Amino acid sequence: MGNTVGYKVMSKVETTFGTAGTPVACIWNGIETLKIKPRNDNIEQLSFYDGTYSPAQSILKVGAGGMFTIGGVLCLDDIGMVLSSLIANVAGVAGPPAVWTYPFPVASAPSLKSRTFELTDGQASTTYQAVGCLVDSLRISGEGPQGVVRWEADWRASDITKIAGTAYSTLRVPTHMPTSYMKLYRDTLGAGPASTNIAGTLISWQMAVSNMTHHKAFQDGQLAPSSYGYGKPKIRLSATLEFNASGVAITDDFLAATGKLIRIAGINADASNTVLDMEMAGDVESIDELWSERDGNTGVKVTWSPRYNATYANYAKWIVKTASIIANPDA
Repeated sequence: MGNTVGYKVMSKVETTFGTAGTPVACIWNGIETLKIKPRNDNIEQLSFYDGTYSPAQSILKVGAGGMFTIGGVLCLDDIGMVLSSLIANVAGVAGPPAVWTYPFPVASAPSLKSRTFELTDGQASTTYQAVGCLVDSLRISGEGPQGVVRWEADWRASDITKIAGTAYSTLRVPTHMPTSYMKLYRDTLGAGPASTNIAGTLISWQMAVSNMTHHKAFQDGQLAPSSYGYGKPKIRLSATLEFNASGVAITDDFLAATGKLIRIAGINADASNTVLDMEMAGDVESIDELWSERDGNTGVKVTWSPRYNATYANYAKWIVKTASIIANPDA
C-alpha cells in the first residue's frame, strides 16, 4: 500500500527532449504535494456497427503524456530547476553569492531544460517515469507574516510510464525563506529594480506564471509529443495589503492607470547569500476586497500584471542568489 510518507521526487536534465536522462539521482527538497494525471485522451475506444449492442469493440492508444503537480516549501537551492524549465536556462555567476538572473523572453524564445522525473509514493512497484517535462504553470506564495514561502508547479510530460525505479538519493541540506523576510517594493517606471520598500503593508501574496510552454505533437512516427513551443506568458502578482497610506497610493495607481516598477524580494537573514527576487514593470490590473477587515484594520487585495517598458528593457525578471554555484543540481 502506498503512503504519502513515501513520496519521492527525483529528476535528471535531458540531453534530448523526451529522451530519458540518466541517472535520475537528484531528490527534491521540501516536497509536500505530489499528484499525477495521465491524459485521458491518450486512449480511444472504438465503436462499430457489428450487429450487437456492445458499447465498444476495440481500444487503441493514440497519444502519450500527461501532467503532474509537485510543490511544497520553497528551497532556494532547487528553484533554479523549476525556472530553467519555465523561463530560461541561464548560466550563473559564481559568488558567493552565486547569482542567477532569469529575464522573461522579449524578442525570441529561450532555450529550456527538459527533465526526466521519477515519482513514487513509496511502493517499489509504483514508480512512474515522466519524460520531456516542462513547467506548465508555477505559483510561489507567502501566506501571512509567520510562515514559509511555498511553491507549486504543474508540469507537462511528453510520456509517463511505470518503471522499476532508481535507488533513492540522499537529501541535500535545503535553504528556505521565512515569509517575514519578504518585502514589497514600488517605484516609478525606469531602469529598476524598484528600491523603495513599502513597509508595514504586505500581509500575503502570490506570484503566478502560466501559458509559457506547450508540447507539440505531429504525425511523425511516434505517439509522444516530439518538441515544445513558447507562448506569451500570463504573469500575475496578487497581494493583500493593509489599507494604510501605501495601500491608498497603490489604489491610486489603479484609478489613474499609472504603471510602476513592482518587486517582491527577500533576504534570508539566517542563511547568508540567499535571496529570492521577483520583479516586474506593470500595472494594477484589479482592486478587490477594498476595506476588508484584519485585526480591526481595513485592507485591500491588489493584482498587478506586467507590461513591457523600454527603460526597464523587459516586463519581468527573477533573480535567485545562493551560497552554491549549482544552478541545476540534477544536471
